[in-house]
Amino acid sequence: MRDTRLVARTLVRLAVLAAGLACAVPVAAQTVAAPESQWFLGGTGGAAVVQKVGGAFGGEIGTRVTPRLDVFGEFLAEADVATRRRIGTAMDVAAVLQASQGVTATGTLKAPAALFMGGLRYVFHQSGDLRLFVQGVGGVARVTFQPAFTLAGADITSQLAQFGVTLGADLAGTTTKAAFGGGVGLELQRGVWYVGGQIGLVSIRTPSQPSNVIQATATLGRWF
Repeated sequence: MRDTRLVARTLVRLAVLAAGLACAVPVAAQTVAAPESQWFLGGTGGAAVVQKVGGAFGGEIGTRVTPRLDVFGEFLAEADVATRRRIGTAMDVAAVLQASQGVTATGTLKAPAALFMGGLRYVFHQSGDLRLFVQGVGGVARVTFQPAFTLAGADITSQLAQFGVTLGADLAGTTTKAAFGGGVGLELQRGVWYVGGQIGLVSIRTPSQPSNVIQATATLGRWF
């Protein structure tokens, strides 16, 4: 929870900074000029958090439709989108094992995800090479649930059936579900190169409970 609160506070501060930049630049400097380049390609990295903070990395490719509107696709691999409730369920299973076997048992869960998204990015303010934007995305996410259970210090994850335990789809297996979200960000362009940062929320519609992922990422890319 401490990691989650720290990330949340960081996201709020970045949002306030973006809003401050928008207010600080002169109104006369808001003209958005389309670059000569028509499409872009970039690499992305940062952090994603549901219950625990994990890494996120991937890339984006897109094109400029109008001076203010970009269409893009992105791929993101996220280290862990396990929710608090799912982790709690794994701990409950371990508690049942401990009670029935009379020895210490533990249960944990990780849920790495791969997101394939498409979206629209709208520039609501520009001053010189600095662009402030909002965006919306939608697509699919493939989530792999990776539970781990120990009994008396020994890993028994692959032997749970011997103890009368069968995990459901909320704790085991792989699922591909719809995902959608949005965010706000800024981008600084220097010639054909650009660097950007964004914060946002993506909801993955995983079984029984959605995984709502807070994302804070940075992108380095090039216009072609």
